[in-house]
Amino acid sequence: LGGYHGVLGPEADNADVFERFRGKLDTVARGGSASLFCYGYTGSGKSHTVLGYGRERGVYYLAAQALLHDLNEQSGDRFLIATAAEVYGDSVFDLLGEDRQPAELRADAAGNLLVCGRSQEVEQAGLLPELAEALAEGAASQDDSGVALSKLATFLYGADDHSTLVTRTMGLRCKIVRRAEDLDAVGSSAVSQRTTGAS
Repeated sequence: LGGYHGVLGPEADNADVFERFRGKLDTVARGGSASLFCYGYTGSGKSHTVLGYGRERGVYYLAAQALLHDLNEQSGDRFLIATAAEVYGDSVFDLLGEDRQPAELRADAAGNLLVCGRSQEVEQAGLLPELAEALAEGAASQDDSGVALSKLATFLYGADDHSTLVTRTMGLRCKIVRRAEDLDAVGSSAVSQRTTGAS
């Protein structure tokens, strides 16, 4: 299955790299996904190619610009959601935000690999609308909200003993991208928090 579809020389710029990648955007516009995988030593040009440097825009910027243009021509006011994660050795990190946070790799039921934020314990009432409604009804009838939650949980789960807390995997932090320029904040966060090493 292997082999190269093409090779770019040292004279190629980020726009040339993007043109090789551009055909994948049709898949994304139809609801699919496309990945750009970069590998190399620190200082070999991965961030320069992906995020850009100075006036030269990176492949992600050019891809977002093209996608937003195409999507908004079809029907207006579409947007993208951007996340930034790093896989470094056996560790995964969420790089979007003020601090670098540990994340996890998980597989879904179809076997797709997902990058997820940390797991957190949350009240069931925050996850199921039925539970939130039961709590509101219990409060309105002067009933203790815990009793209302207990009754509904027994009805839903068929057991007298149950938990009101569940563990939920949170998504990666994200930013809405309405214009390609919105990616500048994502790139700045990722570059400042990524792992770098000597080579």
